[in-house]
Amino acid sequence: MAFNPLTSAFTADNAAALFEASALAYEDNAGFKAGIVKTFGQIDDHRLIESAFDTQAHLFKVPDATVIAFRGSQEFLDWLVDLDALAVRFVPEGAAHQGFMNSIWRAYPAIHDAIAQSQGERRSLWLTGHSLGGALAQLCAALFTIPQSPNVSPSGVAGVYTFGQPRVGDRLMAGLCDEAFGKVHFRVVNGADIVTRLPPRQPPVGTLWPIPSYQHAGREVRIGAGGIADPRIASLLDQSEFPVGKIFAEILRNPFALRTRAKELGELFNAGTAKARRLDLLKTLGFDFGPEPILDHLITSYRAALAEAIRSGTLKVAT
Repeated sequence: MAFNPLTSAFTADNAAALFEASALAYEDNAGFKAGIVKTFGQIDDHRLIESAFDTQAHLFKVPDATVIAFRGSQEFLDWLVDLDALAVRFVPEGAAHQGFMNSIWRAYPAIHDAIAQSQGERRSLWLTGHSLGGALAQLCAALFTIPQSPNVSPSGVAGVYTFGQPRVGDRLMAGLCDEAFGKVHFRVVNGADIVTRLPPRQPPVGTLWPIPSYQHAGREVRIGAGGIADPRIASLLDQSEFPVGKIFAEILRNPFALRTRAKELGELFNAGTAKARRLDLLKTLGFDFGPEPILDHLITSYRAALAEAIRSGTLKVAT
């Protein structure tokens, strides 16, 4: 694997390298740095950007590029953000997920300052992340490229590679992102990953909160679909929505319900949860499908599916 910052076209090598950065973002600072050196070789600088509310981003520099890897969903506070789907206005138009916007704005001033201080270095800017980290990568790219205040981008955004990313905004906001950096924004989706279909395009019936119709931006890169054994789930991939279960409807109608559900949700998405326990949780939380949409979101599942897609030569941007 050889990361090439001189091309904004989608490549398997860049996908593999940036996936490793996204996966390493879950490690501690020392583990991240050691893994990045192994993956990228020489690094010229590395810093951990961490907000008081647990938003984390690793900014590191390699020859010709600055890469920012955002950490995905891991702790209770992250789940609170993930399911806070109320909308806020996105400048200059449209609406964005309130929780995601709050998270990126906590980290963005430090990121902005770091990039501004490096304006003379002529490095291209790359953003990546898994799960919540992918949402933050897209929003960070939006803040750098769509007229905002402050707005500094010495060489634009060369590439945004996200893995298991949820939706972050409505149709107008997604359109702005596509216009500004959509050609270099690649959303890798593994199999039946449910997180890539949240928040819903349409709020559940009876929702009393101002929740928009969410829509993805960027170019989809699908992996792992051949491994879906359950025909019910395979058929759902061709539909606009998954039946997301009573728990998400419950939370979207009443966000305070998250307080009693956070532990169960965290356990559901934990890679170490036993199969039998995961099935019990799916039943308890009201999901009417098997575990694949949950398992396909795990970073370990993305690693295996991405490796297989590269090996088989099937890693391609959807047309």
